[in-house]
Amino acid sequence: MEDFILYKTFPSGGTVSLMTGLDKTSSDYNDLLSIACCFAHTGKNVNEYESYVRPWAKRKTSNMIINGLRQSDRIILDNRENVSSRWLSRSIRARLKINAPIKEVWAFDGFDVVRLHP
Repeated sequence: MEDFILYKTFPSGGTVSLMTGLDKTSSDYNDLLSIACCFAHTGKNVNEYESYVRPWAKRKTSNMIINGLRQSDRIILDNRENVSSRWLSRSIRARLKINAPIKEVWAFDGFDVVRLHP
């Protein structure tokens, strides 16, 4: 089992814990920390985060959803390119049509997280 250290506690009761040995130099470290703090501030749990190598392309949205669902049924998508929520919802609906086990999908725009599904 992985060891975690407490990073921050919020008045809502939410906490952010970091895995020991976490690579703080990784390209998505700051994104992950921002997302974790957004969720913990409201007392929610953090889920699987999926990003992509820029530039954005339509296919990368599907790939983020597919890859995220391999690890969790609650995913957060990198949406710093401000892809329309309509396009993201369309990609989510396509996965739901093939019975993908999706409980929650959120989008991270670089500052905040927004719920897309349900």
